[in-house]
Formats: sequence, C-alpha cells, structure tokens
Amino acid sequence: LDKMRCHTAPGKEVNAECEYCSLRDYCMNWCWCSNYMSTGLYNQVSPFTCATEKMLIRCAFRAFRILEEKLGPTFHNHLICQD
Repeated sequence: LDKMRCHTAPGKEVNAECEYCSLRDYCMNWCWCSNYMSTGLYNQVSPFTCATEKMLIRCAFRAFRILEEKLGPTFHNHLICQD
C-alpha cells in the first residue's frame, strides 16, 4: 500500500472535473490500472482517457436508443433483467 501512495496525486480520489461530469456514473475513471498506465498516477485520469470515455459512452447511449426504438422494451428488459 505504501508503494501505491507514492504514485497518488494529492487531493481527491479522481480529477476534480470528474466530480461534476454528467457521464461520471458510466465512466471508467476509477480504474487505477488505466490511470497509472496513462498518467503515472493511480488517481489521475488522462485527457485522452477522458475524451475516449466520453465518446464511447455517447456511442453506447445512441446504440441503446436505436435498439430500443427497433426492438422495443424487450431489449431494455433483457439488458437490465439478467436472471
């Protein structure tokens, strides 16, 4: 655990911008491995990772809307209710 502390930026767990982002609940900003590989710090998200996450989340939302329009609530029920 002490080794991890030396690769952690002071302050919050993630970038301050992440706290107010509308896509935060869908984002992988919490992935310390990805953060460390891209910034050298476990708790800092790189601008590239942020931009990529935003793009992919928006694409996924658009695909979800299209499938829901074409397949109706069946797609939503299958996705959400995985018994």
